[in-house]
Amino acid sequence: MILTDEDLVELNQIVYNIEGDGDYNPDVEIPKKNVEIKLPSGTKVKVIEIVDDEDTGYQGMAVSPISDIHNNQVTVVSAATDISDSNDRWGAMQARNRAPGSGSQQTSVANDFIEKLQAEGYNIEKLTGYSQSAYMLRLGIKHKIPTVVFNGWFNYNSLTDEEKDFISKNPGFLINYRHYKDKVTWLNDYNKFKEINDLGTIIWITGDSHSLTDWVFDSLGRLDAYDGNKRSVEILLRQSQMNLFTKLQYISNIKKQLLAKGNLSSSEKIFIDTCESLAVLSNVREMMDYGLSNSIIIYEDGISRAENIWDSTLDSATGVGSLLSYSEVLTALASGGATETSIVNEPTSIFQEKINLLKNMIDEYDSFISQIESGIEKFDEFDREIAKSMME
Repeated sequence: MILTDEDLVELNQIVYNIEGDGDYNPDVEIPKKNVEIKLPSGTKVKVIEIVDDEDTGYQGMAVSPISDIHNNQVTVVSAATDISDSNDRWGAMQARNRAPGSGSQQTSVANDFIEKLQAEGYNIEKLTGYSQSAYMLRLGIKHKIPTVVFNGWFNYNSLTDEEKDFISKNPGFLINYRHYKDKVTWLNDYNKFKEINDLGTIIWITGDSHSLTDWVFDSLGRLDAYDGNKRSVEILLRQSQMNLFTKLQYISNIKKQLLAKGNLSSSEKIFIDTCESLAVLSNVREMMDYGLSNSIIIYEDGISRAENIWDSTLDSATGVGSLLSYSEVLTALASGGATETSIVNEPTSIFQEKINLLKNMIDEYDSFISQIESGIEKFDEFDREIAKSMME
């Protein structure tokens, strides 16, 4: 079960309370091993493991959806700087002042945590962090795990050519949600909007807050990322790409579990191949929807503008020719080539034809995907059958 952006923000708040006093975030859970937590999406997760490293101040936890039969699928969360913890505070200062490429001293502890979980048979489907723990981006590249961080300060110049190449070939694999005017983040990495090559990892959003509680989410739990006053199609596409990577990671982990038992059966292979294809097709459908829906909005706006132009033309002409009747005004405008047909009806007809074409494309692709979905019946039923076979 894939966690939403809203779920990840909640987990990034909860991880601060690992030390057990709940003073830093009194309004959220205190995570302890095997404790169950209900997230904003309604998903219930179990805390599989926690780390509280006194030497570096690192706190981290791994959680797994308890409603998911594949309960070895986990998300790893690393806490940012707890200013009340002297080790944590010192670690943050060292991270900021270290030479490019060396990163936070907590990075190695987080890496050890990830590798320990993997050695124990857990499949990690996502990494997440906040502020200082944006070093999770580097670990996402290393372990090829989709990573989402919030308000993350990060030295992008410290990335190796190999790491940069991986990012460029996998757009949307890493996301760093960040406000344009977040001074806390900027004072730590000096990365300003449009003044840094973040390799497409930063989703810049209007605002100046560094707080996790100031993010807004849509009905699907996606971070409601606005570019100015308008939700950007580019941002929606990158969120869709991240969703695809997470789905493929989930399917890949299931495949690993099946292969651990031996070669895939023909039905298992068909199941995996179909799920991968459906994930990709659904992603293409989502991206098409964003792009085509935005085009429809543009055409609809064109129709409204044409109507407004005609109304303004009539108002101006009526004002100038106040002694003329309405029909005489229309005749005068027509003599100059300005008619409702030429200004409104003809463009509207063209725009409406384009709108209908785009809607048909969306409907046809919906129908295509529905046929594929019906061909494999219900994903959940197949998923549970395969999962049960792995447990036998």
